[in-house]
Amino acid sequence: MSDINKLVENYFAPKSKALGKEKLWEIFDEVYEGLSLIKEEGTQEKEMTLPLPSFKLSEKWGDPENADRKEVAKFFNKIAPGLSLKDKIDNIADFIKECDIQCSEDSKVSEVLPRLVFLEILTSILNDYDPRAGGYLFEAFLAALLDEYKGRMPAGAGQLEDLIIDLDKESNEEDKIVSPLSIKLIKKGREASGSIDLLKKTWAKYRQPVKYIIASKRDNKALNIIFYEFVLSPEVFEDRTKVGIKPSGKGFYIKSAAYEQNPIAEINLGTAEKLKKIGQQYADGIGKHMFEMYALLKTIGTNLNEYFLEDSKSAAANAQAAAKSLEASIAEETI
Repeated sequence: MSDINKLVENYFAPKSKALGKEKLWEIFDEVYEGLSLIKEEGTQEKEMTLPLPSFKLSEKWGDPENADRKEVAKFFNKIAPGLSLKDKIDNIADFIKECDIQCSEDSKVSEVLPRLVFLEILTSILNDYDPRAGGYLFEAFLAALLDEYKGRMPAGAGQLEDLIIDLDKESNEEDKIVSPLSIKLIKKGREASGSIDLLKKTWAKYRQPVKYIIASKRDNKALNIIFYEFVLSPEVFEDRTKVGIKPSGKGFYIKSAAYEQNPIAEINLGTAEKLKKIGQQYADGIGKHMFEMYALLKTIGTNLNEYFLEDSKSAAANAQAAAKSLEASIAEETI
């Protein structure tokens, strides 16, 4: 057996509290790209990288069994775990506000990363896609955020409901009560519209009102989003102060004055510069420990490459030393 094989074999051999081969490569697989930040050290400015996992944003996130959905759900489930959509949005809003005042130096990586991932994905939906595509992705985004409620997009086209969630997470499949949600991502003051025929079919299918979650965008540069909830029942539908009928007689619309009476959450994303500053401040807050772990990962990869290319015994030894340091750092982080 070659020296490098012995090196890898010995290091990754099962032992108590060891990092483990599968875990190390799992970490490698997650480090796809970084978010560039500037970190000051004394009078010198040094560019450092806070690596954020890269996810394939798509409508497939609406399927709880999709592999990409399962991966992003691991992060989203760390945000106000077990609580409602309102609580999760409030949690993110507090995360931003706290950084406006003072980013905690005691913040844990496991708390900071999911929220930074949330902000990066949401700002991408709002800034990088046209309204139609962004709307579809926003539905899938909320489905993943509500993973604990098995948030899912219904199969097939021609349906009013955009998401379905389980109201009682603890019930068995036979007794579960599901709720249809219609998701709207619209500009301030816009009406939320739909098909009367599909609305009636949805009422008949679920035997309950349709809950509308309306996210109203307030500004194109300094993004501010207010989330509203509007419950549309047959009785509310007949109230013309709240719901109007389109001239064709086939469509309806919920008046902005009606749904704006019930805001449930608000998140002020601010400008791109503000979000970058938040990322930087939280990176400073969680300290250099995380940066050191990713630097060790880079050292391992660089030295392994050098060994395979140059047959360098010293590079193999350096990789082994860095791997041991990485194991110790991860053990310290999880205490």
